[in-house]
Formats: sequence, structure tokens, C-alpha cells
Amino acid sequence: MHRRNNVKIGKNTTLASHVVIEETEIGHDCNIYPFTSIGLPPQDIRYKGEKTKVKIGDGNIIREYITIHRASVSGEGVTRIGIIIF
Repeated sequence: MHRRNNVKIGKNTTLASHVVIEETEIGHDCNIYPFTSIGLPPQDIRYKGEKTKVKIGDGNIIREYITIHRASVSGEGVTRIGIIIF
């Protein structure tokens, strides 16, 4: 796991190998599988380095090769994933 800036991980959350996380809050009891990228900069050509983040709720399963980017500021600046989502 490669953990970068501003990462909070809840109790009983497991991270497999080859997971990259930055600018993210992850809830309790989540399972994150290999080769996942979470919280990297938005894929938006208007993005200029503004403060944005990802929030993932409790009980989520994030499988292999998933990418979850931060939101752009043209929205509210937060990518949100609810609870108990597969």
C-alpha cells in the first residue's frame, strides 16, 4: 500500500497490496483489493491543484483495478461513496 497525503482509514478496514491512496477518508469495515487507486487528482482539464477529496463510508467493498478520483471544484470538491456498496 502506498499512502500519501491526508489519508484517514477507519477501524477494521483492510487494504491489499498495490493500493494507492491520497486525500481520502475511508470508513470502518471496508475491504479494498489490489491495484486500486483512490483520491488521485480529478480527470478534469480545469483542475488547477485546488483542495479536493474522497469520502468513502463504512462497509464498502472496492474490488481490483478500481480508480476513484477526487472531485473537481466545479462540483462541491468531494467524491462521496455511501455505505455498504460493492
